[in-house]
Amino acid sequence: MATDMQNTHNASGGGDTIIVTVSGACAGVGKTRLVESLLALCPGAVAVKVQARAEGDVRVVEEMDVTESPQKDTGRYLAAGAGAAFLLSGAPQDLPPAARRLIEAAGARVLIFETNSLALELRPDVAFFVDGPGPIKPGAERCRARADFVVALR
Repeated sequence: MATDMQNTHNASGGGDTIIVTVSGACAGVGKTRLVESLLALCPGAVAVKVQARAEGDVRVVEEMDVTESPQKDTGRYLAAGAGAAFLLSGAPQDLPPAARRLIEAAGARVLIFETNSLALELRPDVAFFVDGPGPIKPGAERCRARADFVVALR
């Protein structure tokens, strides 16, 4: 499926959409905090939290009001300046086509995905990896090896 996602953002939108991924070593390492910092640099960018689940239909939920969920990642994205914030969840094999549809529909100049599960398949223009202590998530080493920037947040 990696080839399905390759250059998706360039194939549909004239190549003017910039795809950024933020992945990380483990939960709580600071991925959302890095997304917030990137949104401060790219106000109006669309931010997407990706959650792979063992099973179930794909769901795309747009966060509309930061006051309804200020502690959720999507609420934090809006508070940091995102033009829109989405939660994309589903079985791993269903996420790539759903991400492709979201990229096409968003019509944004910059899309920032917080994801380990799609970090390699999206073929981002810029890939960040947040390193840190703790047990390493499955697949995190592959994300780290492909990242353009490895950061450690304190």
